Amino acid sequence: MTMRDLENVRPPDPRGTFHVVYVAPGGVAVLPFADRYLAVRVVLGHVYDPHDGLAAEVDEGREPVPWESAAVRDEALAALLDRAERAEDAECSDLLRLAEHVRRTPYYEDA
Repeated sequence: MTMRDLENVRPPDPRGTFHVVYVAPGGVAVLPFADRYLAVRVVLGHVYDPHDGLAAEVDEGREPVPWESAAVRDEALAALLDRAERAEDAECSDLLRLAEHVRRTPYYEDA
């Protein structure tokens, strides 16, 4: 089961319950929203995580996991660009490719 599979699970009755949020190594979490769960990217995480990292998302042509908010997306973008500035040529071009992907990835307005 992947983090995206959990989107189809209905949340428990919110009265008297609490939620534990697990953030996968690639920065994806499944958060309760209204009457369902949504997989969102809450942090940059391990870029090269094979399950849900940004590199796997790009390299395998997966549908992008939306960012939790514009602020979270912009913070991740800044981190990638900062890492690219300090990287060697090959890694720099890869990080810039991932940064371009992040720029095009949607985010949730109300997060």
